[in-house]
Amino acid sequence: MGEKIKSSREELKVQKREHILEAALRIFAKMGYNQSKISAIAKEAGVADGTIYIYFKKKEDILIAIFEEKMTLFNTILESDICKESSAISQLKQFIKTHLSVLCENHYLANLFTVELRQSTRFIKNYSNIKFREYLAVLKGIIVEGQNQKIFRDDLNISLLWKMIFGILDQISLFWVLKKSKQTQEEIEQVVNEINHFITNGIMTKEV
Repeated sequence: MGEKIKSSREELKVQKREHILEAALRIFAKMGYNQSKISAIAKEAGVADGTIYIYFKKKEDILIAIFEEKMTLFNTILESDICKESSAISQLKQFIKTHLSVLCENHYLANLFTVELRQSTRFIKNYSNIKFREYLAVLKGIIVEGQNQKIFRDDLNISLLWKMIFGILDQISLFWVLKKSKQTQEEIEQVVNEINHFITNGIMTKEV
């Protein structure tokens, strides 16, 4: 009986933490990270200010927690979608589509990734960005796989290429956030096809 009560309490604690993170995500997107206060997050979550400090020491810890959880989910979705594709070309297209679709479906998350993280200098300088490196590893893996399949040129500068691809996707996502209008699936598909065509034309071997 005691173990069941303990388990129930732990589950409620996890749920409340998630509730706080979702509230913080909305507040950061609406007010901006630098302007957001713990009190505003607490009000949005429907808890006392002191409750926030039970889970997080400072506001930056909340930002990091959101980033890590969302990036973990993001990477899981990416890997799951890409595993369904056999060729590097189709994997790259799926990578582009998943990246844009996930962010387009969650405006608050897109705002955090493309706008608010840039506003936190301490986050950028001090945080060991493991989850982002995992994301990039998926992209680099696709490029290497394309070379192994003799689909992509073997003289590619992989370090430069992944920066170019990420830069394109990041800027498209940023533009959509600033535009403040959700794209339709047809619009996303059109953008995906155009980006994929543009990239693959430059990196494919002549034989393909």
